[in-house]
Amino acid sequence: PTKEVAFALTLAPDQVVEPVGVALTPDGEHALISVRGADDLYVLDLVQHSVNMVTLSSAPAAMEVDAIADRTVLVYAGSPTADVLDHDLFDIETIDLDEPMTDIVEGDGFALLHSDNGQDVYRLDLQTGALVEFRLQAAALSVHLAPTEDFAVAFVRFRDGASLVL
Repeated sequence: PTKEVAFALTLAPDQVVEPVGVALTPDGEHALISVRGADDLYVLDLVQHSVNMVTLSSAPAAMEVDAIADRTVLVYAGSPTADVLDHDLFDIETIDLDEPMTDIVEGDGFALLHSDNGQDVYRLDLQTGALVEFRLQAAALSVHLAPTEDFAVAFVRFRDGASLVL
């Protein structure tokens, strides 16, 4: 293998940029890179060899690319919002939530947003922006989508143990 191009994420030699997440757009033409402690999302154009920056709502806790909707969803541990990034113009649509989310489970054209610190689980349609809120009896330790995508299973934490919620 040979190196085709190197992308500098900063022009200042004393500035440290620590990437924490990377994802490719479905067409493979762009790499999306989130960095530790910053609300910047670096968009690397792998065809034209350029770098663009998109300002997010906060430093992301999780990021998932959806090939069906051709969009990326991001959630934030410190902000009750979700951002949906369009891959055509790299515009952000911000969606208000009741509480911060830290995890994303990807479905075909939708995402399930949840956090182990809260009782809400959201189903976000990535095409329309439609949001459905589900309220659990306790915080979800994990959420798993059925292979048919007809339902999800949440593993929740109670004071005296844990339980599955269908």
